[in-house]
Amino acid sequence: MIRTEITGAEIAEEMEKERRLFQLQMCEYLIKV
Repeated sequence: MIRTEITGAEIAEEMEKERRLFQLQMCEYLIKV
């Protein structure tokens, strides 16, 4: 899915999602260890 025009808001939203996912994975990892 490649689009030529991506707004800053969309990028921010994607980054926010990625960060949440990453934090979730880190939490699960820390709980397991």
